[in-house]
Amino acid sequence: MPPKFPFIILLVLVWVVPNAYSQCNDPVIRYDERSGKFTATNLPTLTKSPGAKKEAEWGIYLWEFGDGHYSFEEKPTHHYAKKGNYEVQLFLTPFYTSRGPEKYCREISVTPNGVLDQTPYDLKKRLAYIETNTANHIVPNHEIQMVMHYASNGVRNGHLFVFYNKKDEKKGNLKPLELLRESTPYQEGIISSGTVPSIIEKRLLGGAKVGVRNLYNEFEDVLAYRVEGIPSGGQQRLFLGFQANAGLTKFQDKDIDLTVTLVWAPDSENFDPKKNRYDHTMQILSVHDPNRVKVKPNVAYYRKNYPKTINYHVDFQNTAKGRVKDVRVAFELDKSLDVQSATMTGLDIDMGACPTPYRRDTFIPCYEIKKVDKPIADSLIFVFHNIDLEGRRGFLRSNKFTKAGFDFRLKSRDEKVGSTPLKANIIFQEVKPIETNTARLRWRHQTLFLRPGLSLLPSINGFEDIAEGIDQQLNIGIGYQNTPITTGKAYGGELSYTTFHFGRTLSDVYAGAEENGFPEGTLLIAEEKAHIQYLEAKAWLGYQVHSWLRGYAGLGLSLPLSGRVDVKTRLADAENTYTILESEDEASFGLLKSREPLSVFKGETELANSFGITGQLGVELGIMDVASLGVGREYRFFPVFYHKECATIASWQVFIRFQFMTWASKN
Repeated sequence: MPPKFPFIILLVLVWVVPNAYSQCNDPVIRYDERSGKFTATNLPTLTKSPGAKKEAEWGIYLWEFGDGHYSFEEKPTHHYAKKGNYEVQLFLTPFYTSRGPEKYCREISVTPNGVLDQTPYDLKKRLAYIETNTANHIVPNHEIQMVMHYASNGVRNGHLFVFYNKKDEKKGNLKPLELLRESTPYQEGIISSGTVPSIIEKRLLGGAKVGVRNLYNEFEDVLAYRVEGIPSGGQQRLFLGFQANAGLTKFQDKDIDLTVTLVWAPDSENFDPKKNRYDHTMQILSVHDPNRVKVKPNVAYYRKNYPKTINYHVDFQNTAKGRVKDVRVAFELDKSLDVQSATMTGLDIDMGACPTPYRRDTFIPCYEIKKVDKPIADSLIFVFHNIDLEGRRGFLRSNKFTKAGFDFRLKSRDEKVGSTPLKANIIFQEVKPIETNTARLRWRHQTLFLRPGLSLLPSINGFEDIAEGIDQQLNIGIGYQNTPITTGKAYGGELSYTTFHFGRTLSDVYAGAEENGFPEGTLLIAEEKAHIQYLEAKAWLGYQVHSWLRGYAGLGLSLPLSGRVDVKTRLADAENTYTILESEDEASFGLLKSREPLSVFKGETELANSFGITGQLGVELGIMDVASLGVGREYRFFPVFYHKECATIASWQVFIRFQFMTWASKN
């Protein structure tokens, strides 16, 4: 039965993406009206990307036939229901090359021959579903085409929402995805995003209202459509094109995903988020590669006797011709992973575990997990029996039968390693194994530390009349560090307590000598001894080599907690041969200024000490997650110091860093 075209009501039409094709007559596309067969000829030659596992090829063909139907076949056959002119578009996605996708179009005139395409698309028991022409991957600065499926489950009217550029997935100020085109034979238009809150509150019901409202707050961009008259039990599609931001290059091949979410919200209380909502994630890659392994998250924290659960996802696609019955996905595990802990946690296709033992004459789809302990390395093998994975160049209208994916879980062992690499060999029956990328889990430490140290050879610059210099003093710190197990970036923070003792002698002619009855030229000599305590907060960044050597640099603030100055003041004759009068005084200062007189001769003297800036450079040697010995150079700059003078204190520091608490969640 031919599909019926619904009547679409557009609430507010803001803009319509202009047609990107000014001339739609590419000779690449060939169409045989009698057989309904489409082919592509004289395609550009591809060059293999450096480091690619296979030769470059045009991996995915997406044909849009202009009537709401499409195909992922290389040479599809399509029969139209109505006479007319149609714009056929072909989008080509390359595998294993840095070259971008290609797109072609051609206008054709069709006279139906009575043979119709009636097979519905398999939406995996969903009412909302997304397919792409990039094998669920996205490459920076490349285009990606999406097929948005929505289907009626008895209710014929509703709203369709497409959410993209999730706020917590944004990379700085750049938007990961930009809308290039929207195409549909159902005359739909984009509703103004400003009216979406009104639609949510006034038109949506029950779970649809709650779900869409939450998504509206989670995503930065949304497309909204009003749909009326969709056939009961029928399927329809929206075709969208996006451009991936070129700035995503710095995030490629780092197990980072982008999400596009589709919601079909019928005018009914009957809303099932498992059926009416579909979250489509795409991994950011440097080149399109349909056979891949990824690990989430890609950083784990080590703690002895605390095994970590590590989650992996594998995608595989039969890119050859023909159908394969069985698929084997084999891994060689290193010493950091426990092969006996392997469990399947998710599977894209509908099959369960095989009965034990598995019999060859069993024809039901099922999977086996084989765990083999070896003296040197462990082997983990997933075997999918009777999967019937169609070749990419097969005869199905959708590519969903050509590819599959699954999730599995492993636990770590008590082995300290810098990283855990894992790659798969995928075997499609007797075909030569396809070697995937390497999913690399990086191991790190999180620890608290205690750092006693000693300041050596301190000096002051910019401080007037230094006579006795300053003394080396003990200091102590406590802090947090996040470091690699072996080699990589390290960072941390510290709170420390530091003291400095220094002294100086000031000598000048006493200005009030005559009026106080002292001989002309009488000298006022003050011998000062200061003791100042600081609380310092620092952050540091370093690079560690082989878990025993680390260089670092830090920056922080120095806060003067308290200070005390002992002053011995005396009046002496002009030649300083004898003492006329002598006084001993004490003044304290710190966070608050003090107006205590330093001596009976000088009256009130305002002592103050400002916040300071501290910097440090150094190197450490030892077992970084246990203990290390370090030496560094420290600088402290005070805009206001002591007698309101500007000063820079420099010193060498030697210290021992003890790790006293290491943590990592057990799971």
